[in-house]
Amino acid sequence: MPGRVPAARNDPEKLAEYLDVLLATHPELLQEAQRMTLIRGASFEDAEELPNELTSDLPLSTSALNIYNAVPLGLNSWEREFGDLLDADTTGTVLWWHRNPVFKPWSVKILLADGRGFYPDFLVGIQHRKTENNGLLADTKYAYDTNKELPKILAEHENYGRVLILSKNQKQQWAIAKLQPGTGKAVLGAPFRLAEAAGY
Repeated sequence: MPGRVPAARNDPEKLAEYLDVLLATHPELLQEAQRMTLIRGASFEDAEELPNELTSDLPLSTSALNIYNAVPLGLNSWEREFGDLLDADTTGTVLWWHRNPVFKPWSVKILLADGRGFYPDFLVGIQHRKTENNGLLADTKYAYDTNKELPKILAEHENYGRVLILSKNQKQQWAIAKLQPGTGKAVLGAPFRLAEAAGY
């Protein structure tokens, strides 16, 4: 038995069979290989500095922890709810938060395994998080389990780490989306707790 795999190195049909079995039992390996290949061939650029102020033609609601002390326009209901959750923190866990806009020179963008650009909804400063500026990228997703959204669960930024993908579970709690081992399907795991965000 131990000698069968090395012997198959020169047998393309056997290698293809082993690869089929491997990818059928661990489909996430293909996505990870695609992601790593793209990263090796990509060039990375620093985003521009954030604007000094948030401008709006309409009055903005105040925010306790947003970097501009205001809730930006254009948040959908879940994004607004997540922003409210961050603002409600009284433990000192949340240092600040920022709504990451798309297609701006100062936006944080991640290259996905399929070549698309991904702009996570939020950049959050988390006490004791060992990343640049204590930053955590977070994104709220209703349809987290579609083929289009699956690569975002594996999305990782070189300075801020893995993106936290959140959706609502059956109890309407924020829960962390993850890939199920063996199937590669997206499922919701443990409820999200701010107290544990530094180690995510």
